Amino acid sequence: MFRQGVKSWVGALTIVASLVAAGCGSSGSDTGTESTAVVALKTTPMSKDAYTKKANELCVAQVSKMAGIVKNAVVGNTPVKVKVILPPVEGMLSELTALGAPAAEKPQAEAFLTALQKDLDQVKDQSSASTSQLAATFKESGDLAAKIKLEACELG
Repeated sequence: MFRQGVKSWVGALTIVASLVAAGCGSSGSDTGTESTAVVALKTTPMSKDAYTKKANELCVAQVSKMAGIVKNAVVGNTPVKVKVILPPVEGMLSELTALGAPAAEKPQAEAFLTALQKDLDQVKDQSSASTSQLAATFKESGDLAAKIKLEACELG
């Protein structure tokens, strides 16, 4: 039940994020803000299970901040104002980076967070987006989150 509720929030957010990304596209040579730095994590002595639990809790807290916004967009078939969803996604990225990861999970966690940062960078300059556009934008980071059992962190 927990997972289904989180997945629906995350799925809705993902759709919103993908809409934003679809409208933004890359022309190849802009101002240089296109490159995304690799997110480097500290190694934490946490067990894999403890890390997974804590990371999912952090994501649930951030995703819940945008659940109503995404729900209204899905139900009303209206675009989401991207500036409203950015703070929770940025909060998720910041908190997960500060959490670090166990040594065995670190490469996959870094790949997920780097992809999340890249996805976030793609939508930052958009004013609004559909949930399907947002879902498409956050698909890569969502797939990587799923691989390390961070279901609550899947935005795509």
